[in-house]
Amino acid sequence: MIVEFEDEALAEIENAISYSEGRFGTGERLSREIQSSILRIAEDPFRFRKNHLGVCIHHLPPFPFYLVFEPRKDTRIIRIYALGNTSRRPNYWKSRIPPLP
Repeated sequence: MIVEFEDEALAEIENAISYSEGRFGTGERLSREIQSSILRIAEDPFRFRKNHLGVCIHHLPPFPFYLVFEPRKDTRIIRIYALGNTSRRPNYWKSRIPPLP
């Protein structure tokens, strides 16, 4: 499957890695966890349950982050909408999600 990113999601990933590196020295570790998670999602995106908005959430322990994504069978595209923070601005990314058909 093809993985595509919203521009905002890419910016969030870059900002989280930069912040984690500067503040805690864990930016490289976070970067590896994000990459590994994206590979796991791409291997079998339909093992994740969709929520009421039609998107899936994949948490990145031990980090306080999660990926918001939507796998599409018809186009074979996985759309990454956001890298959310579990303790800041919950659900701010909802406006990025297209309405369900």
